Amino acid sequence: MPMTEQSFQKYIYADLLEQQIIRAQEMFGENIDTTETSVLGKFIRLQVSDFAQEEESLEQVYLSRYVDTAYGLSLDRLTPFAGITRNAATAAKVTVTLTNNGTNAASIAMGTKLLNANGLTYYLTEDTTVDAGESVMVTVVCSDTGTESNSFYSDSWTFYQT
Repeated sequence: MPMTEQSFQKYIYADLLEQQIIRAQEMFGENIDTTETSVLGKFIRLQVSDFAQEEESLEQVYLSRYVDTAYGLSLDRLTPFAGITRNAATAAKVTVTLTNNGTNAASIAMGTKLLNANGLTYYLTEDTTVDAGESVMVTVVCSDTGTESNSFYSDSWTFYQT
């Protein structure tokens, strides 16, 4: 892990690959085949791929100690130093339009779940009746917290009763 006086500088895949090829040539001679089709070359590339992932993880660990780059639990642990606490994540509330294309009125119970095309589940916050051929706007709340739930993709979703 290269540390400088300024910060952590991670190795990138290309640098790691070059280092490992040089190391193999020092150990086995300059004429050793380290191309990507040789057994040794494939092995080196497998290891370098793992090393590059480790470098990414090390960079995340290094960055987690700064308020500007920390997230999740690391950020939670830094906020007391600033005399603040983070607000807990909340579920998104979204207004959607329900349309009844049937020939009879439809009663939809509070708690009925809507599954959007992104796989997020929302639930109705109140009992609703939609007359035949009519539309109503209702509020739904996401079952999950986080930023993904803030955008309700309404082109395709499925109803099911709880």
